[in-house]
Amino acid sequence: MSLMETLGGLASQLSGEGSDSELLTLAKDLLSKGGSGSNVESILGALKEGGYADTISSWIGNGENQSITGAAIKKVLGSDAIADIAEKTGLSQSELPALLADLMPLLVNKATPDGQEPGGGLLAAGASILKGLL
Repeated sequence: MSLMETLGGLASQLSGEGSDSELLTLAKDLLSKGGSGSNVESILGALKEGGYADTISSWIGNGENQSITGAAIKKVLGSDAIADIAEKTGLSQSELPALLADLMPLLVNKATPDGQEPGGGLLAAGASILKGLL
């Protein structure tokens, strides 16, 4: 299943919280080399420091992905990072944490198909994922 199909399936599961275009916009922004605190690696670093290293390991590994809540994302990233990402994507700050909570495991899982972080890092792997989104 392509990431685009995955995002489409996720959007339909969000029961009105987001749309395909919102998830696609968010995924593109997170996989870009945007400013500090607004890409996949920055968010993962903040989550690891915030006590979610085991959760992230589950996303990288081949087993079942542990979930994370929007409230946890918001607490760890902080209001400034949420506002920055919301501004870049055009998404509302209120819906962004929940979208991130649903999207991050998918992005990390897709970027680590062999169950380990790629040599060039997740941002490098994100470049190939991003090509599939365009």
